[in-house]
Amino acid sequence: MALIKCTECGNEISDKAEQCPHCGCPLIPLTKDGKKKDSPLSIVAAVLAFFSVAPYIGYAAFILAVIDLGLNNKKFRHLGSWFAIVFVIFILILTSM
Repeated sequence: MALIKCTECGNEISDKAEQCPHCGCPLIPLTKDGKKKDSPLSIVAAVLAFFSVAPYIGYAAFILAVIDLGLNNKKFRHLGSWFAIVFVIFILILTSM
């Protein structure tokens, strides 16, 4: 167990805590380079988007991405969800021509 500083109040807290016991600030899971981790649902949506040539898989990717963004979990990045939405819309436009 290591001690880290809270980003809000600066007090030392456990790195295993989900929020600061002093000010209540939620701790954000970061990668080793200091960036937010991707949401697991966002990753699934992005992977499904690659297979969106099959219509139902594309719809599933789009729905998962919208659900992930709707949850509004600020602990994670949602890059995969944005990718899935843009990619599925792009495929739909291409196939409708």
